[in-house]
Amino acid sequence: MQFNTKASNCLFVNISIKTKPYSQQPVAIRVSAHNFESCPANKALYYTELPLEQTTALQLQAKIEQFRVQNNSKSVVVKMQQKVLQFLQQ
Repeated sequence: MQFNTKASNCLFVNISIKTKPYSQQPVAIRVSAHNFESCPANKALYYTELPLEQTTALQLQAKIEQFRVQNNSKSVVVKMQQKVLQFLQQ
């Protein structure tokens, strides 16, 4: 979608590890984004799950940029769990 106005708001992105219930076994990387900082993942404007083993830092950056363009945001604030960084480094 093309916007006629300049980007003006901020997009808050949360990146976390999705786990199986009761076992805490990692399943996927969860990326959720919203205009409000304290929005839970189930009410986010933008949400996706990326496969755990095949995801790279560049793919995460591309997904965040896609969400930013869709929302017509001027800036992005990313909050990432420490576990996500550990999986990306492997």
